[in-house]
Amino acid sequence: MALDGRIAKLWKNRRNILKKHIVDATALTTFFFPIGVATDVFADINDINNLKVRLSMTAAGYCGLAQLVNLRDHLKGKIGISEKDVWSGAIFDGLYSGGLALGIRGSAYIFSGVDDWKKVATGLTLGFTTNIVLGSVGLKFIDFYEKLCGVKKADVLGEYVPKKSILKNMIARIGKTSIYQKAVSMKPAKVCGAVFEKVSDNLSRFSGYIQSKSRKTQIGVAAAFTAASLLVSGGIYLATPDTSIRDSLYKTPPAKVLTHASDL
Repeated sequence: MALDGRIAKLWKNRRNILKKHIVDATALTTFFFPIGVATDVFADINDINNLKVRLSMTAAGYCGLAQLVNLRDHLKGKIGISEKDVWSGAIFDGLYSGGLALGIRGSAYIFSGVDDWKKVATGLTLGFTTNIVLGSVGLKFIDFYEKLCGVKKADVLGEYVPKKSILKNMIARIGKTSIYQKAVSMKPAKVCGAVFEKVSDNLSRFSGYIQSKSRKTQIGVAAAFTAASLLVSGGIYLATPDTSIRDSLYKTPPAKVLTHASDL
């Protein structure tokens, strides 16, 4: 009976569940697409296979793997990590994101026909490392994107009035020796934590401001983030040499290469 009740509840909320799933999949693509492009370029994977890997991972996200974001929230609740546990949450998110990178990206390499195992190993290592470092930021971005699209309620609704930036404050007060010494004496972990909390706070306030606007404004801002991500990805492709031609020459028998060269 309990199972029937859950199924009925899921069916009743199917539109909201589908909407959240699409938003999560789009947020994952927006944040991780250019990062994946860059790491695969460093792994010397040619542009064609690189794009195949990105598209296959994007398709997998829309087909259901984006639900792993919800699993992350469930696991954090089971372990007892709350929103207030900044460092515990960041470490968990990094490890969780890194583990997903190994499994999903490894499958995408195989599916996309990347058969050079040295490049696969390099790509997986780079993907795991970057996801460990940036995973927490990426999953925070998903929360931010959900708030932009109205899937998740923002913490504070209302006007967005950004405070002075950290850089302006630093320049304005750099002459004061005591403040400078205090900043230098701070441990790197505390500095990173302070910056992380500052960015999270501004993102929350900005998402609250956008959520108080019209539906068109919310969709427009979210679409702008995704468009910027795709533009950055395209810029990385254009700025780096494509190894597709070189790889195809390596796989072509020397006789055919010489014949083609003589025809020219």
